[in-house]
Amino acid sequence: MILRKKARDDAEVAEIQTFPMTEMQKFMLPALTDPDCVRCFKQFFYQVQGLRIKPGITPRRIERGLKKLAKKHDVLRLAFRKSEGGTWQGVLLPVDDITLTVEDYGSMSPEDLRAKVREVAENTMEIDDEVLADFRMLRFGDEGDAILFRLHHALTDAFGMMVLVEDLVRFIANLPGGGDGYSYSDFVTKVDGKLPDHSGETGAYWDDLLFPAPAAVNFGRLANKGGEDTPFHLIEDIRDHNVMMSVADYEAITEIAQKSGASVFTLVLAALNDVMHDKYGSESIIGRSVMGRNAGELSNFIGFALRFPLWRVNMSDGDTLLDRAKSVRSQMQRSMTNITKELGRPINRIDERLKAENGIGTQFFVHVPSADAKAKSSMLAGLFRSQGDVMMKVGPIEVERIALPRPPAMGAPNDLTVLVLPFDDATQVTLRCDASVFEDDELGDIGSRLIEKLLSVKT
Repeated sequence: MILRKKARDDAEVAEIQTFPMTEMQKFMLPALTDPDCVRCFKQFFYQVQGLRIKPGITPRRIERGLKKLAKKHDVLRLAFRKSEGGTWQGVLLPVDDITLTVEDYGSMSPEDLRAKVREVAENTMEIDDEVLADFRMLRFGDEGDAILFRLHHALTDAFGMMVLVEDLVRFIANLPGGGDGYSYSDFVTKVDGKLPDHSGETGAYWDDLLFPAPAAVNFGRLANKGGEDTPFHLIEDIRDHNVMMSVADYEAITEIAQKSGASVFTLVLAALNDVMHDKYGSESIIGRSVMGRNAGELSNFIGFALRFPLWRVNMSDGDTLLDRAKSVRSQMQRSMTNITKELGRPINRIDERLKAENGIGTQFFVHVPSADAKAKSSMLAGLFRSQGDVMMKVGPIEVERIALPRPPAMGAPNDLTVLVLPFDDATQVTLRCDASVFEDDELGDIGSRLIEKLLSVKT
């Protein structure tokens, strides 16, 4: 009796455990709860994975796997509530609140099956929903079952999502687990709470790097709108342009960059600056990126542990493209030791000061996913590196990752977003902007020039 009472008391304490907002959550909540927030922006802030599993397995088996997952990684149970004073706070829900929804669609062809999963994946998830982890089992007769796993981006990032997917597959296939989980409480106190403010030597570093801001040029949101800047979560008209690079070319420029003391990421930054210099006459650009977290303390946590360090590239950083890429790599290495709370949200006081002092703000967001490092070491490496629709044997079952691309949106008000996505069959470079910033042919020309600059290091 005493033990049962203690268990009930422990459950009640866990149920009302609350947490302060992280910087990224403070950034997301006002935008995503704005009644005018556009649908594509909301969809951009989901983490979504679809898995097709053969042979079909029982819902009870999957539900057991989910309960294990929710106990190991309690961030799955995080939700956001307003306190009596009207401020937002994080709340951990009971494990039993994480449930499985089963939907039976009968026999379908593999193509129709994937289309149905993609259709269901587009259902809107609100940041103030009761539960921010949505698990659905879609049954398709002889073609097996699909598991649709949706988690709000305020809870985790792509790196954390891969850890969660791998653990869920382990639990479903009755394979040994991947070690202990880390509590959300540890994440908040050890990772998010220990960062310094933008002051002292740390603040001086960023001021010296970014100011004075580059001279304004004749491109960008403010230049095209006469000083008006549409709130990012209201931008619905998005331009997307994709250019491809072969696996051989991507591997070659990666090796060349590394041998020169740069990296493929800083090569992309330097090449982008060269393109804007040639096309628009700019001498310098400022952008933001995502700090990788595939090693060290950050890699232990499933919470949204991303930081957004800023960078600056100048034509004067070196005589050649590789020299400039090497200089930017040295800059980024110093920046990683000067991460502040400010950089826990894409729009911060540094960005606002840039815009106020020179009318440009942060111009670019460039991302070369570091989650690929996790993919290479995972038992699901073949799935994580694929673009989907490839079956893979995992223990007693076969698993296929269903490609579920998110609708394009501007996650923050950059002039241009550049995503470099290395897959097994090719590397895709995506350029994305508010339609008022660049015309279609202009965006295409920037993409073509960027690829030419990157490949030029081979000659």
